[in-house]
Amino acid sequence: ECYPLGMAHFFRFTRDDFRAAGDLFERSQKLDPDFGEGYAWWSFAAIMPTFYFDAEPSDRLFEQALQSAKRAVETDEQNAFFHLILGRTYLAQQEYAKCLSEMHLAMELNPNMAAIYCGMGDSLNYEARYQEAAPQFERSLQLGPREPLRWSYATYGALMQLFAENFQEAIKWADEAISSPRCLYWPYAHRVAALGHDGGGDVAREATQQLLQLNPGFSRCEAAKRLYFVKRPEQMQLYLDGLARAGVPE
Repeated sequence: ECYPLGMAHFFRFTRDDFRAAGDLFERSQKLDPDFGEGYAWWSFAAIMPTFYFDAEPSDRLFEQALQSAKRAVETDEQNAFFHLILGRTYLAQQEYAKCLSEMHLAMELNPNMAAIYCGMGDSLNYEARYQEAAPQFERSLQLGPREPLRWSYATYGALMQLFAENFQEAIKWADEAISSPRCLYWPYAHRVAALGHDGGGDVAREATQQLLQLNPGFSRCEAAKRLYFVKRPEQMQLYLDGLARAGVPE
């Protein structure tokens, strides 16, 4: 019972709901130490607020998430989702090669899970393997036309296009994410950064105002803190330069 209640909170995509989901997933672990879903979804719920909200990214938290994801895999090594979550925890620690390994394994176990292709594309993106990453994001959208996390697939795809300096494509992918009613603020930020590089002007300034209305505390410093999984300095600098050109405060 704790597990579906936790899922209901998770997919509301708010800070308080992520916290409530994490508490319920943790309780499910205590009630049944061999219930892998409780460990996997706790790991997911623990990491999400460090990117989307104000939870503090820390080595301690990421290590806890990693151990929880590993425990999920121990309960069922044939569960593709568990390997997906393990890969995402490696990505949070900038362990791209380990993330890719888990994504390949997850894909072998379930080649029809949209989130796996997003995770694969995301890992390739941070290694600057953009031509390999692009079809993975496209596949994630094809496989998940009604998934509640579809907006996040398009969001990560927008970031990849931005890093590849395909600024018009980045804007299109960001707009795809923004069309979702449950979308959070990151695709707005990616759109602003792309517009900053694509000439700026009134459109960029309006997009920046919209972003700051959604997240008044957003800044270039905050973006750098929340993009903790980006290892390459040239990618981070490209992003921050785009925000600066669009008028996002330091």
